[in-house]
Amino acid sequence: MYTAHESQPPAIPPWDLPNYYRRLKATILKLENAWEAGDLGDALSDTEVTTMVGPRVVASYRHLLESGTPARSGFRRDSIHAILEPLKELLADPRHVFRARVDRTEVPALETGLEESPTAPQGAGVADALPRNSPIRTVVVPVTGGERHLRLHHLVGARFWGIGFEFDDPEDEAVVVRTLVGLAVRRLAADLEGLFAVERWLRGRPKLRGVARIVPDQEGRRFEQLMLDILNEGSYIARRASLSEDFLEKTDLRVHPPGLTRRHGARVQVTQTIHRAHLQQKLSRIRRVNEFIILSPSSLADALSGPEGEEMLNRAELKALWECLPFVPATVEDLGVLIKERFLNTYALIGEDPQGPAEQVPDPLRLLVQRYVMRESFRSTTELRERERQSREGSPRR
Repeated sequence: MYTAHESQPPAIPPWDLPNYYRRLKATILKLENAWEAGDLGDALSDTEVTTMVGPRVVASYRHLLESGTPARSGFRRDSIHAILEPLKELLADPRHVFRARVDRTEVPALETGLEESPTAPQGAGVADALPRNSPIRTVVVPVTGGERHLRLHHLVGARFWGIGFEFDDPEDEAVVVRTLVGLAVRRLAADLEGLFAVERWLRGRPKLRGVARIVPDQEGRRFEQLMLDILNEGSYIARRASLSEDFLEKTDLRVHPPGLTRRHGARVQVTQTIHRAHLQQKLSRIRRVNEFIILSPSSLADALSGPEGEEMLNRAELKALWECLPFVPATVEDLGVLIKERFLNTYALIGEDPQGPAEQVPDPLRLLVQRYVMRESFRSTTELRERERQSREGSPRR
């Protein structure tokens, strides 16, 4: 079995990131063609190929090679292109650029780290792990009327929206570029392993192969990213789930708020569906849905209108929430529609803030998302622990 070892990502100038992506994509497609032709072993002996993709991706293809005889698959080819698309977004030239400087007065403490923080998402692994020892902790970005202080995960999240940052110090620029390249390659390797698991699951389900989709469409990914940005506004507590979790277990995000005793974090299913029948149909396909957080405009409206609504927002915050809506909704369904519209309207303002559209979501609505997910993290974990307890005692919960 081939074992991957850590290595430094290649040194790429900031202006060359799009070309690096194109070279990376070409190399992956070369490996895929070699796999279909039965020549993957030879391709993996090419040092130019292995240097380009790095040890983790090579390990993923070694795993594929050891799995047996290759088979041409339209599903795999489509999935590879879908996996590469988020990397293109991460490495593309930004459409909006903000000046920034690194704050060197801050002492690196546990609470300022990412992977080091006790509240950082655990079990992510490869897909979303950020550097443990990055010299960049806080970045200061001038904005109208003041300054915005961002963490490294904010800078990475902003790339999804086409937002980049220019630094006076070339070394600071280089650190961010190395972070982006390292993250892209780790995410690619993790997604290739996830695709391997999904293909294995689909072998016994040939009817699903023609309709299966490995990643959400652009609109779905936009909404997921908006929710991620809102949840990670203060500290890094949420990450995208692995590809296999997403496809096989209906888990879009993993969230790990402070105090949650759950190694991998609580499961979150994100959907912007507001049609009640469609939403119920979607949720009916999720096994043990009570152990999930359902994050949607409708679930937020239901929570706000329920008996515990006042526990999430106090009277002043509730008043501010009603004031940011165009009118007071007559029904809970109407409230869900207005919440969704308020979210989606922020996409037109992407370039207005260094953190992207999340900062255009009104404060009380961001608070609602954060507190709802916090509450549901503990509720869903209690449901999980109760099922586990009953299972240990020999009375499986139905």
